[in-house]
Amino acid sequence: MMRSWKDTLTFGDDYGYLNARLGGEWGYFYPYSFFYGMADKNLEELEQIFLSSPYSSHYRKELATSETSVLERIKRSMAAGSAEKFRKMKNWSPEEGKILMPIISIRADIYNGRALIRKYHSDRAPVIVPKWHDYGFLGGDFFDEIWREGNHVAEAIELCYRLGSPAAFALSEALDVLQSSENLAIAERIYLKGLLSICYGSLKRKNDNYTLVKDYLGRTVDLWNLLIWFRRNSGDSAFPVEYLDGGALLSVNRLEESKTIKSLLRNTQWMEVFISEEDRHSEVGRILQDKFFRWQISQRRKSFMGIGVAMAYMARQIVEWRNMELLAVGLAAELSPERIRTLLWKI
Repeated sequence: MMRSWKDTLTFGDDYGYLNARLGGEWGYFYPYSFFYGMADKNLEELEQIFLSSPYSSHYRKELATSETSVLERIKRSMAAGSAEKFRKMKNWSPEEGKILMPIISIRADIYNGRALIRKYHSDRAPVIVPKWHDYGFLGGDFFDEIWREGNHVAEAIELCYRLGSPAAFALSEALDVLQSSENLAIAERIYLKGLLSICYGSLKRKNDNYTLVKDYLGRTVDLWNLLIWFRRNSGDSAFPVEYLDGGALLSVNRLEESKTIKSLLRNTQWMEVFISEEDRHSEVGRILQDKFFRWQISQRRKSFMGIGVAMAYMARQIVEWRNMELLAVGLAAELSPERIRTLLWKI
């Protein structure tokens, strides 16, 4: 007798409830056409929409508790609203999902950690506190405490040790390297390598969900290594940062041997987008990040019984977050509608 898909699951693997909830939430995303049309409006009109949007509770809280600008309120509301959605995802997850969800949230720890590391690399500390991505291994409160209380890198390292979590230790190691070498890129590599080690340490099982998450991490490594490749192939051949092992589509040997972007990406899934040798590195990076987002969102259909729906939802939310901030910044700066539209992610 043919087994159903349910027969292949073990306890804690059923993503049915999570995926049903996310399926219902999917319809609340703003389509690209919304952002395209809003480029013709002004910031006050965007504020009126926010007051009846899925982020309205966060926006009204900002109205009641702060005296910041409309732009700042929108940014804070998007950060808080997105983090709340991601935390709900974890609460709705099955047992296995609670292991995998922090791993596919690694972008939060990468973003927060890089912002903190760069603070201590700069001669002049930034005045504005970053809007922390509050959904990773290390919560936003942790980074906020270090930012406010760690006046020097040594104090920041001590605060990391005080927390005692593996991700905090990875950050402390990166800060220690920054203190001794004053090399930002090496410190960031140490931090990412530490985070990846934590993630892979949790991926011991062998099933489709774990394989998909490993692929996600591998593509994250690919994008990091591409940044290093660009530095090395733009006249900075002595750039002292090594590639990371574990890329999904680009091996270290391939990175070392390829001299052009087309030869590097040839016959890989990264090459499914048009790239010209004349494109600036920032343009190529954005094209490939767009490809990565689209790959994640495609898992909604390809892995509809597993973690892929959550991966797709998270990517779609990040795109909405970025587009809303780009729209708000563009309107606040009174950029032309055409200029704003060139900045938006067309996903």
